[in-house]
Amino acid sequence: MKRSLLAPYAAVLAVLVIMAVIFLWQKSVILRQGYEIAKLKASVESVRTSNFQMRTEISAELSPARILAVLGEEASEYVKPPEETADMNSKPVRLASK
Repeated sequence: MKRSLLAPYAAVLAVLVIMAVIFLWQKSVILRQGYEIAKLKASVESVRTSNFQMRTEISAELSPARILAVLGEEASEYVKPPEETADMNSKPVRLASK
């Protein structure tokens, strides 16, 4: 008789233990995924920062003053003054018709 009274309690206890194990396992999986997402966000941010730094350095290297400094003074006759290039850019360009 004693055995039949304890059987339902043991079954309920076993179910509760199994549910607790599943809950803790899911919690650890969610936490692990959260850490992975945080790592990816940090990686994306570092790439964004390095891309911005590289663009800044490249634009500094490609400035007309830097190009003239590298090529020398004789290259200044090949570079158009800024006002001429502004006029060229503001005029509409017509495409040749066939």
